Amino acid sequence: MASQNLVSGVLTDETLNTALAGIQSLTDSMTFLISLSPDERRRITKLKGGHVDFVREMRDVCKQNPGFLPRQFDLEEFDRDVALANQLDQVETALSTLARQMEDTLMAVRSDMYSSALEAYGYLQVARDGDGLDGHRRELRQYFRRRRSGANEDDVALVGEGV
Repeated sequence: MASQNLVSGVLTDETLNTALAGIQSLTDSMTFLISLSPDERRRITKLKGGHVDFVREMRDVCKQNPGFLPRQFDLEEFDRDVALANQLDQVETALSTLARQMEDTLMAVRSDMYSSALEAYGYLQVARDGDGLDGHRRELRQYFRRRRSGANEDDVALVGEGV
């Protein structure tokens, strides 16, 4: 059986600390970031994809014809919101890409470690009796016990043996 090795890497304490400090620095640099409650998320007016062009066109109409707007309408704030949304879209795209790579890498490295553990367990199962490993075999076997539907606690089936 060939060992799986989807990911091979080392994350030093220095690199980990640098990454965490970078994330904290990014968070600290965007002092305007907020967290919405679940209720706020439900109630807030949401921009749907098809309405992005509407916002841009309405902004252009307002800038070209500000006379129809009441004095309390803050056109400068509208401009700031549009500019900030455009910038945050860029940051979110970069972070989403990074988050997906982190998720995929973590999934792969967990698969690697589980595959290695299963491979080693297979070797443990065929190791000689009396080699001092009998206790480990019994202890590790518990991870492969599964209850059958309708079975009582003492009536279990072993799965995963002979990996």
